[in-house]
Amino acid sequence: MNRIITITTFLLLTFQAFGQDYKYVNTETLNIREGAGKNNNVVGQVNKGDKVTALSESGSWTQIETETGLSGFVATKYLSSTADETKSSEKEDREDSSWVSVLFIFGLIGYGLYKIKNFFSGFFSGSSSSGSSPRVISKETILRWYHCGVCGTLIKQSKTPTNTNRSCLNKDYHKWKDLGKVGNINYQCKRCGTVVQTSTTPTNNTNWSCLGNDYHKWTKLS
Repeated sequence: MNRIITITTFLLLTFQAFGQDYKYVNTETLNIREGAGKNNNVVGQVNKGDKVTALSESGSWTQIETETGLSGFVATKYLSSTADETKSSEKEDREDSSWVSVLFIFGLIGYGLYKIKNFFSGFFSGSSSSGSSPRVISKETILRWYHCGVCGTLIKQSKTPTNTNRSCLNKDYHKWKDLGKVGNINYQCKRCGTVVQTSTTPTNNTNWSCLGNDYHKWTKLS
C-alpha cells in the first residue's frame, strides 16, 4: 500500500513539474496586480529575464507565480515563451541604442565640420577683402539756393520750389531763380542785398533774377 502511494505521489510531482508553463519577462519592469486589469492594486514587480510560472489566462492578462511564491496577474504581451526571445529582445534593444549612438556621433561630426568650414571661410574672405576698400554706395542730397526775383524770398532745397497762386507779393507767383549749390563762401548782391553761401560765385541767371527787373551783381564777402 505504501509503495502504491509513493509511486502515485512521484507521478503527480513529475506530471506537475513537466506540465508547468514557464514564461520569461521581456520588459524592464513588470507590475504584478491583484486581478486582471490596470485598475487592480500592484502587489509586486518582476524584472526583465525573470522566470515565472503561468497559471491561467484571462483575456490579455495572465496569472503567474514567481519563484519566490508571489502570485498575481500581469499583461500577457510582456511574457515570452523562452529565454531566447528575451535575449533576442535585449539584443535588438542594444542594436537600436547602438544605432542611435552612431547617428548621434555622425551628427556631432557633421556639426563640427560645418562650424570649421564657416570659421575658415570667414577668415579667408576677411583676408581677401582687406586689400581693397569696401564699396560704399550713398546718395547725397545736394542743396541749392533759390531766390524769387519778385518778393526777394531766399530758400535752400534740393529741387526747384513749386509755385502756387497767392504765394508771392501782390497775389502773384514766385519767379524762382537757381543761384547755385550751397557752400561755405559768402556772396552778396550789391543791388538787392541778398546774401548766400555757395562754393563758387552765384549764377546771375537771366533778367528778373534780382529785384528791380535786373541781374544780380555778386561780390565776395571777406
